[in-house]
Amino acid sequence: SKTHLEKRKIEKPLISNDRAEEINEILVNYNNEELLITYYEEGFIKETITRIESINIYNKTLLLPNKKTLLLSNLLNLERIN
Repeated sequence: SKTHLEKRKIEKPLISNDRAEEINEILVNYNNEELLITYYEEGFIKETITRIESINIYNKTLLLPNKKTLLLSNLLNLERIN
């Protein structure tokens, strides 16, 4: 039988074109500010407040200072903190 955790897993939410454009705009103009990043990972929606170490356009990934890599396609929201 499925574990309690597996039962709570969800499909990746779709984001609107407007949201996708907002995310893109923040990434294009990114200037080392702290962001609240909402992202999808293995069935769960997660949030973290962090800076972005680097943006890899070819792999379509973000590298965070803790060396975690996020796929751009898994980003659900970016918000500037300050």
